[in-house]
Amino acid sequence: NDGNVYFYDLFKPGQLKDPGKRNTDKDFNKKDVKFTSVCNVPGKDYEIFAVGNDKLISTNSTNKKGNSTPSELAATISQILITPSGKNIIAGVGEPDRPGAIQVWSRPEEKPIDKINEVQAHSKPVDRLRLSADCQNLFSIG
Repeated sequence: NDGNVYFYDLFKPGQLKDPGKRNTDKDFNKKDVKFTSVCNVPGKDYEIFAVGNDKLISTNSTNKKGNSTPSELAATISQILITPSGKNIIAGVGEPDRPGAIQVWSRPEEKPIDKINEVQAHSKPVDRLRLSADCQNLFSIG
């Protein structure tokens, strides 16, 4: 793993000069990090959250001072997704002492992320998380 997140513009009707080409000016890199999951922030085409072995939620967005603002975590998160409203984050834990836990966090704008619930779902780390189209059901693989 090279610590990179690559962006490809696959489909935007009438807006792309070269559909399917990598958008290299949006690429995100964090040396020595093995990313395990990435998700797009709803309503923000090129803003992402990514998690990996560094126990941080990494983002390519910047704060008012122009710096990215990673959030320190108490556990290694193996998977992450953001609800379509952007107000909640769902994460799968990949820690050896509590693998398979699923956490739900609130994500208020410009404030720290707060854990609001945790469920022990699997005996192994969470490999994938998906929400149903109506956001009423969470599917997890572990």
